[in-house]
Amino acid sequence: MVPVDDGTEDKIFVSEYYDPESHFDATCNDIMEIYKRVTGKDVDLSPPVCVQFVGKILRFMYVSLQEKKE
Repeated sequence: MVPVDDGTEDKIFVSEYYDPESHFDATCNDIMEIYKRVTGKDVDLSPPVCVQFVGKILRFMYVSLQEKKE
């Protein structure tokens, strides 16, 4: 399933790639497009926000891997 419109009129924003088979880069691009439609601004991933974001992702991945080992 895919959204029938971009959500700007009804303020309902739905990702096109929310399934386990999608590729990470396509999902990220879709989320950044939704962010832009909601806020009217591009996502700013310049430091320090980018560094914090990457740090959170790495911590999440580490914890997930540790949980799978147990």
